[in-house]
Amino acid sequence: MTKSPSSDLLLAGIVGAARGLRGEVSVDVRTDRAQSVFDEGATLTTSSPAHPELVVVRAREHSGRLFVQFEDVTTREDAEALRGVELLVEPESEDDAWYAAELEGLKVEDADGNILGVVSGLVAAPAHDLLIVRAGQVDVMVPFVEEIVPTISVEEGRVVVNAPSGLFPDADQVAPQD
Repeated sequence: MTKSPSSDLLLAGIVGAARGLRGEVSVDVRTDRAQSVFDEGATLTTSSPAHPELVVVRAREHSGRLFVQFEDVTTREDAEALRGVELLVEPESEDDAWYAAELEGLKVEDADGNILGVVSGLVAAPAHDLLIVRAGQVDVMVPFVEEIVPTISVEEGRVVVNAPSGLFPDADQVAPQD
């Protein structure tokens, strides 16, 4: 999930096209916890002044897409009016869980405190997530596992990486960090 630019709410999805005649919509999911976010009865804050909140009546997956029916959205026209609306949720407090927006911009250092780069993103991968670190002019994909990334301190603005040899470019190949 990514943080909404206007608040501390997180973007859980974006309403897509209407499906059928009874107000069901497709949702472009932007969260890894879709099952709980789009659970029956869940209330989602939206980016729409016309519909500041939407309540989930039901959600179903079909052919890899999520389709949602909201309360008071009962026609195709109602559903089409929601197209492009951002669906927002409060961040969940979890130990050992971070959102990409929380990590972006953090300094990346080795165990000795030497700066290796800056976090520029987080990518979900099949085996484990990858922390994208901008090291000069190069993006380095760091396996986001505890053995390699043992310390994350959002409060201190830093991430400690125990990088295996060769993961980061040599110091003389890295342009100075701004």
